[in-house]
Amino acid sequence: MKLQVVKGYTSLRAYVFIQDSSVTTGAGLTGLVYNSSGLVASYVRPGASRTAITLATQTVTGAFSSGGFVEVDATNMPGVYRLDIPDAALATGVDSVVVMLKGATNMVPCVLEIQLTSANLNDSVRGGMTALPNAAADAAGGLPISDAGGLDLDVRLGYLTADIAGLIGTPAGASVSADLAAIKGDTAAILLDTGTDGVVIPAATIAAIVDAVWDEATSGHSTAGTTGKALTDAGSAGDPWSTTLPGAYAAGTAGYILGTNLDVAITTRQIAGAVDLNADQTGVTIGTVQTLSGHTPQTGDSYARLGAPAGLSIAADLAANLAAIGGLNDLDSTAVQAAAAAALAAYDPPTYTEVATLVGGLNDLDGTAVQAAAAAAIIAYDPPTRTEATSDKAEILTILGTPAGASIAADIIALKAVADAILVDTGTTGVLIAGCANNAARDDLADAIGHRDLTISGTTLTVQNYAGTATLFTRAVGTDPAAEQVVSLT
Repeated sequence: MKLQVVKGYTSLRAYVFIQDSSVTTGAGLTGLVYNSSGLVASYVRPGASRTAITLATQTVTGAFSSGGFVEVDATNMPGVYRLDIPDAALATGVDSVVVMLKGATNMVPCVLEIQLTSANLNDSVRGGMTALPNAAADAAGGLPISDAGGLDLDVRLGYLTADIAGLIGTPAGASVSADLAAIKGDTAAILLDTGTDGVVIPAATIAAIVDAVWDEATSGHSTAGTTGKALTDAGSAGDPWSTTLPGAYAAGTAGYILGTNLDVAITTRQIAGAVDLNADQTGVTIGTVQTLSGHTPQTGDSYARLGAPAGLSIAADLAANLAAIGGLNDLDSTAVQAAAAAALAAYDPPTYTEVATLVGGLNDLDGTAVQAAAAAAIIAYDPPTRTEATSDKAEILTILGTPAGASIAADIIALKAVADAILVDTGTTGVLIAGCANNAARDDLADAIGHRDLTISGTTLTVQNYAGTATLFTRAVGTDPAAEQVVSLT
């Protein structure tokens, strides 16, 4: 038995005839059910293995159920059975499938061959061929037909082309589309040049309209609110410049303001708060000068920059400082010697035992520890880059300020010369006196006397002045052998 079914068909209910092998009349076998002993159903697709069909109960008129099996009518159609073919057996990809039922008692094996087609013979419109219109011929969306017969589409197309060419004519350019594009470009240029939206009025017509407007008699325009009426009234109002001001003009009107405020010549007026720089302005405070030819506008506050003077004025402070400097050079040698003798007499130097006790642990590093510490310090040292050095130089110059002479070195040389002169005049070359800030003289005197006044409390070393009345500085001390060696105290 053969069937034709379109590929991919679903829910196929096939009907098969099963013969009875126990008789020779070819009669059908009745009484089979889905679970009859030995009954087996299978299908095979080209190039694939056999696939079992699991049979299931079904009714003659029941809805499709894959593998459903039922006898149609044992009395009137003996041997005819309904079998619901699984959808997988009819899937696309092959052109046929074979279904077989066998194995029941007295049953002749039943074979059903199904051809799987691409065309659907049950589609009366296009036979399942989707490349064709899905509408009847000569209907909307369907294939065209020739009622009279003899339809030649090529000939008809030639007629149509000739008719269109005759109606349109030969294009001026490469094509009709090119001609339309050129016309569109020209139209846009015309609109741009004339500044119109497509309506162009000749210049002569515009001039004629303007002349007609200005030549119109004003007597014909007397309606209140019109331009003609306003022009007529203005023409008969007289000369407005001959009207006396402020006259009858009410307060707030232009006539009142002009007549009231312009009572003298404008050249005699001056802006309120303005300063006449051409006249004597003694006692007048002038604000910040923003623009002055040949000068840079001032910025900031000069008083804040200079600071408050210690005396009556900055000049007085300068004079006092000069007098104080002059007084530094008026000591004679006798006074200097007397002061030095008094300082020496008052000084109580520490004994050797006291000094040894105070600084005994400061110099206990051996050579190996010193070299190790030096090597570590050299490795850890991060020298400044050129950029950092340049930045530090700028910062140092900012801190030092502008030198009084050609340079800071020149200022130092000048000060040294003054100091040398003072030492020569006073006979105090290197001798420490009370209040002296000469570090070299102080240190020489300290060496001559013996030692400074040193005390240690815990890990703090305190150095006092030679009179023992003031602390000069303090330093942290320790007994770590790896610590830096003390080589001097300043």
